Amino acid sequence: MDASGRHGIDRRLAAAGLVAAAALSGAVSLRRIIAVDFWWQIATGRLVAEHGWPTVDVFSYTAAGRPWIELRWLYCWLVYRGWDALGAEALSAMKWPLVTGALGLVTLASIGRRSAPFAGGALVLALAACSRRFFLRPELVSYVLLAGFAAILVHHRRRGGRLVWLLPVLQILWVNLQPLFVLGPIVVATMLADAAAGAAWSAPDSQAGERRRALTLALVLAACVAACLVNPYGADGAYQPFLLLDEMRGSVFKSVISELWTPFAFLETAAVRWFLALIAAAALSAAINLRRLDRFWTLLAVSQLWLAVTAVRNVPLFAIVAIPFILSNVERTFLWNRRSGRALVVSGRVTSLAAIGLAAWFSVSLVSGRYYAQRNDPNRFGLGIAERSRPDRAVDFLERADVGGNVLGTLPENSYLVWRGHRVYADPRLEVYGEELFQNYLDVQRDPAAFRAAVERYDIRTGLVGLEATAVARLFRREGWPLVYLDEVAAVFVRPDSAGGLDPIASDAELRAAVGAIRDALPAPADASWSIPPNSYLYVADFLLMMDAPELAEPFVEDAARMRPDLPDLPLRRATLRELRSDWDGVVASATEGLRYTPDDPRLLQKLGLAYYQLGRVHDAVGPLERSIDALPNNAVAWVALGDAYLTDGRVADATRVFERAVAVEPERAELYRRLARGRVQAGDIPGAVEALVTALRLEPEDPGIPRDLAILYERMGDIATARRYAEHARHLAPHDPAIRDLVERLGGGG
Repeated sequence: MDASGRHGIDRRLAAAGLVAAAALSGAVSLRRIIAVDFWWQIATGRLVAEHGWPTVDVFSYTAAGRPWIELRWLYCWLVYRGWDALGAEALSAMKWPLVTGALGLVTLASIGRRSAPFAGGALVLALAACSRRFFLRPELVSYVLLAGFAAILVHHRRRGGRLVWLLPVLQILWVNLQPLFVLGPIVVATMLADAAAGAAWSAPDSQAGERRRALTLALVLAACVAACLVNPYGADGAYQPFLLLDEMRGSVFKSVISELWTPFAFLETAAVRWFLALIAAAALSAAINLRRLDRFWTLLAVSQLWLAVTAVRNVPLFAIVAIPFILSNVERTFLWNRRSGRALVVSGRVTSLAAIGLAAWFSVSLVSGRYYAQRNDPNRFGLGIAERSRPDRAVDFLERADVGGNVLGTLPENSYLVWRGHRVYADPRLEVYGEELFQNYLDVQRDPAAFRAAVERYDIRTGLVGLEATAVARLFRREGWPLVYLDEVAAVFVRPDSAGGLDPIASDAELRAAVGAIRDALPAPADASWSIPPNSYLYVADFLLMMDAPELAEPFVEDAARMRPDLPDLPLRRATLRELRSDWDGVVASATEGLRYTPDDPRLLQKLGLAYYQLGRVHDAVGPLERSIDALPNNAVAWVALGDAYLTDGRVADATRVFERAVAVEPERAELYRRLARGRVQAGDIPGAVEALVTALRLEPEDPGIPRDLAILYERMGDIATARRYAEHARHLAPHDPAIRDLVERLGGGG
């Protein structure tokens, strides 16, 4: 075959790779809307349409009147108008051109004849790395603008012209769309650094041109920086990106919001493995072009890689600039001028074919739903709002019930409540609440004392809980709030004194009826196929396990197992089912099976340790409990079991420390103070043991065992009068207990 024929094959393969990447872009982008942020953002758009951009919080009852700087106001307004005029389906469809446009701009800015066969591979890698990040969120606009800034600057470097002066105009648009607008000046400054280096190090005949380019870019940079102030909030608005950087560095937000975690916390996910593959491809491309690296693309790639490593939500920023970085290195490498150039040609063809095959496989997997179902991912291919992604029927019930007061909801449910016109405790606008208030919100959902204080302060009368938030639901239940509504998405609890005419789901028959309705709403596993993820069944099972209804939960666990027999979460649910039945050997078997998949899962480790403890295998319990306790510190039963195990091993000081932690976890359980007293007695701290038992008696004044133990301790300290008083109190509570009668007689009490 002659050279023209070979080039024709290469061009067709390269074109096919690009088409495959564009198709994959559609498969990745066209997903039903499930994003938590979507609801509060269209509520903000409605607010902007009716009243103008916000300046103070109006969505919460905790931060009402607090300053609210909302740089996404224009995005929210546009999305709300799109929702109102075209519907959710059109909004879903918008993601494809936005994603394709961002990737297409940087590809066109860097692709050449030599690198064209590699373009499809770079694009497919980038899309795979971002496969879980293309939500309908304002970041999508930032991706396009980041790519647009880079493409315009590269065009200016090649050809000059006035197009570069479009950047300050785009900067004004960007600053009113999304807080990542700070990337605009950063990209311009990066190209300015490239021009300054060219002016200093280039050949004398090109230095004058580089100096002129540097001067132009300096003026454009100044204009872009000034453009950052063109927002409704002025300098305060321009400062917002630095608040977001604090969120990523380390804060209470980062501790609970998973998208702020490093990607390396998700190494088990396919998307993160593709991200690592993209980094490897970028590093390999740099290695073959080390002495001729493009300064602009290199600086940009390094800066965005740092952001991506800091927080997983920034992975698309690196993916966008990694494409031109790879292509520019392939285009410029000196290997084309050596014998290895032939190997590069072959590599390009292989890359194109691999891109076509991978894109086809990945697209089919995404469109069919298989990709999401296998990963228990709630995303689904399609347009519009995802089923079972919003608590619409639960909110309908709340509005019909109309018990007054405020609602305490979990974070995803709060976002939807805002859209429905309800004020909430907190929603995903983290920068509005600040760390202190958000930490308080977290405390209210897990600490009974904080919960009761919030109920009193804010007149909270109802609770709206997503089924996956079982810890929050357990708190409502423990505080005596009856369950009054349940479906496959959310549950509603009501304050006891506000229940009024509402019928609680209290009896076994009532709970079975509610579960029967859920069963009718969820398709049978055989019918669900790949259309819904197994977690739709697992969330229901988790809630029913929290309700101590293992016989109702088990069919949902088995439904999930029929869909995904190898689902890593199944052993945990089966261990919980067996735990509720006191089948401790079964718990050991299930937990051991699960630990083969996830050997460091603290939930499985804790269940394994507790099962060993219940079986009397105290020495075996120590290791799993120690490994799990720091990750799951709020289970007082685990602390008690570990403390008992330490006492058995003679580690009295460790046992006392552990019992003190158990008391801190659940300070209102008398039994924990009795355990603490036991540990202090063995440590020789009799006064400390007395202090713990006095607290226990205050919490359980009708328990005769506590004053009996106090009498024994005071007897040991030689305070017979006090010992006699407690012994008499114990006899009053249990007049027929022979041991207490003997104690009274020994102390010289009355008959």
